[in-house]
Amino acid sequence: MTSLTRRSVMAASSAVVATSQLSATSSVNLEGPAHRLPSLMKIYAATEDRVALGFVQGTYYGVSDGNVTPLHGVLAAVFNRFTPRDDGTYEGATFEVAYFTDLATGDRLERFKNPYTGETVEVPITRSGPHPIRMTPTGRARPAGGDTGGRDITQVFRPFRVIHDDVWLVEEIVAKAKPGALSTAQSTSTSSITNYAAKLSDLLDPAQKAVRTHVHYHATVSWRPWLKMGDRPGYMMGNAAGRSVMSIDELPPKYVALTKKLHPDVLDDPMTLLKSVKSPA
Repeated sequence: MTSLTRRSVMAASSAVVATSQLSATSSVNLEGPAHRLPSLMKIYAATEDRVALGFVQGTYYGVSDGNVTPLHGVLAAVFNRFTPRDDGTYEGATFEVAYFTDLATGDRLERFKNPYTGETVEVPITRSGPHPIRMTPTGRARPAGGDTGGRDITQVFRPFRVIHDDVWLVEEIVAKAKPGALSTAQSTSTSSITNYAAKLSDLLDPAQKAVRTHVHYHATVSWRPWLKMGDRPGYMMGNAAGRSVMSIDELPPKYVALTKKLHPDVLDDPMTLLKSVKSPA
């Protein structure tokens, strides 16, 4: 047998093995009780007690009179930590630190000239949480009586979509705050759809307690109070992309630099922050 023939046989054998492995994983039902919640947790956070991280970077637009206007960027990261419960669910905590950024430079906005009103306004830093949270096979919900940051939140995960070795998970969130709940006289609302993309072979690997995911975020948001839009008709749209990361070092350098300056406790010891949340009995 020539070397060329041997290489051809080896390549064909490898292709057969890969095809058979893919066929085996593709036949797994991720919606079954053995896989649904563990797979969801691997995508969203982790199946073991650790700090789980993910970030997105994108743009918010204003929509008024049928016209779409780019307003500002956003750079945000979410920190989660979960532990398994005896009833099969996971319980833990979550918090987010986000920055609104200049579209041209990517730098944090401190003041912003509103293109609709012409007024220059102060831009706040968004830090939400930590809040208690419980994950179930059908969705995630904060425990009854837990702090939700002044908002009424509904969060649902849709069934997995699986094509060959690709898996997508869709999360839908509706968050509403009554006037006064978020230190503003206005009511606010956010509706978002987040798509998580992962690999089926990673999800089915018992050695992997968390998997790398790509994240695409889409949202419609009522005018942010700090924009001072008054009763002007319209709303905002958000579009962002990012991924899960396994360490703080993998977060965007600009995010790390901003957070070291403005929220050093977040990077110094996020686990202590997450453990400080006590779920209600």
